[in-house]
Amino acid sequence: MKINTLYRPIYLYLLALTALVVSCDDFFEENIQEQGVQVISPIDGFSSPLQSITFWWESLAGATSYNIQIVSQSFNNVHKVWADTIVYGTQLILVLSPGEYQWRIRGFNSAYSTSYQTFSFSIEYNTNLENQEMVLKTPEDNIFTNSNSILFSWFELAAAEKYIFSIRDSEGNALVAPIETEECELLFPDDFDLGDLPDGVYTWSVQAKNWFSETTVASRSFTLDRISPSMPVLLLPANEDTLSMGNVTFSWEQQSESIAPLYDSLFVQSSDGNVSIKLRVNSLVETIELEAGEYEWRVQSYDFAGNSSQSSATRNFWIETISK
Repeated sequence: MKINTLYRPIYLYLLALTALVVSCDDFFEENIQEQGVQVISPIDGFSSPLQSITFWWESLAGATSYNIQIVSQSFNNVHKVWADTIVYGTQLILVLSPGEYQWRIRGFNSAYSTSYQTFSFSIEYNTNLENQEMVLKTPEDNIFTNSNSILFSWFELAAAEKYIFSIRDSEGNALVAPIETEECELLFPDDFDLGDLPDGVYTWSVQAKNWFSETTVASRSFTLDRISPSMPVLLLPANEDTLSMGNVTFSWEQQSESIAPLYDSLFVQSSDGNVSIKLRVNSLVETIELEAGEYEWRVQSYDFAGNSSQSSATRNFWIETISK
């Protein structure tokens, strides 16, 4: 392409600016291409009678996350992909079936990545469940939910003939007789002889058994909360209030208690549209610095179970320039 001499300086400037934008991530990210992730476990040749495997590695300076891939039997002869996931920490726990495996790991950031490092390991078939770990899948421990349908699931143990499932309320009372199942999941309420669960805190547990051994019991808790928070009541600034320019303190009340923790969203907007603020607030007071103008504000409450209140009434206020 022929560039007119008159526009050449502008063209070169734009070309340089484009290169700067494209390479911005490269400039700020550490180049880790020549480095490797230091693996702790499982190392090459590792063999275990336990199906619960902890994949563990050292934190690599400059890496923001790690790609973990696990296959059986090898990456040259893939029978099944067990994992291809991004991990932001330095551990991943999985329950795998007996067999031969390979896993590989690489660290990366937004601009660079290390090469994959590959390791082979095996899991032996073991009929004794005493040392096997019963690992639960869903729901996660100590979650808050407003769902009327809950999937309880856990990892399969090869030597298990059945699983014993229990669910108890916060007082330790069993809601149903222990459920025996050969499956690795139960769906509430479809698989339960129960009506609707009242809101509250519950503990569920699973134990694997066969004809001569059993695992220890694995348990988790969850909180069921389907009640929406009440509508917040605004306190200050008062409706049609006139304030001086500077810091403005917003305050409101929450008139109901919730099983799940609450938080609020504070909305502040100027009439000319130049200011539009939405803040997640964990208290009932928030201070914002505002310029002169006309504003409106409101608050809406939420809880960690996924419920939300109605939005509060909207209040208007004015901020005047401080005269000198």
